[in-house]
Amino acid sequence: FFCRVTGGREGLGQRTGRSQEAGAMAMQTLVASKQLRDDLSALRALDASALLPLVVLASDQMHAGPAGNKALAAAAEQAGIGAEEASDGVGALVQLLAETAKLNLSEQAVREALADLQVEGEALEVLLQACLEERDASRALASKMAHPLPAYKSLEWRLDVQAEMADVDVMCKQLKEALQEGRSNHSRRIARLLK
Repeated sequence: FFCRVTGGREGLGQRTGRSQEAGAMAMQTLVASKQLRDDLSALRALDASALLPLVVLASDQMHAGPAGNKALAAAAEQAGIGAEEASDGVGALVQLLAETAKLNLSEQAVREALADLQVEGEALEVLLQACLEERDASRALASKMAHPLPAYKSLEWRLDVQAEMADVDVMCKQLKEALQEGRSNHSRRIARLLK
């Protein structure tokens, strides 16, 4: 649904005192596809109280899967739109919430994307708040579920292993010499005499 546009690298040196992540957030913006614009067209005219149930369904869909037909029909009735328009709108809201979370967009970048979608007034504030809350919740959940990357806490064990490896090498050489000596003619004669 979205086409990502990343700004150039100019100005990176001017961002002193900001973290690199904050600088990266400020550089990314979203441009909505025609399909997303069409799906959100029915939601633009809604006031905040009518839009809120659809936003809640979209947020729930991200975490628990699609809502049932009854919940969708109830939200559509409350919003005063058809069930199909509500379904398309919830799907578009899911995409909006997911993209803003995935790209970790700043508040200003989300506000610009919503303004580009011609969302205004209270609806803009409801969607902005939902995007920011979902961004934080999704990123927290993803970081909790992520596997920790291996990292060296101490290299001391490596030194111990290297020191012991020298001893292991000496023992290996001695064992090889003993095996070769056991295969010699002299060792075979002695073995025959002992039987």
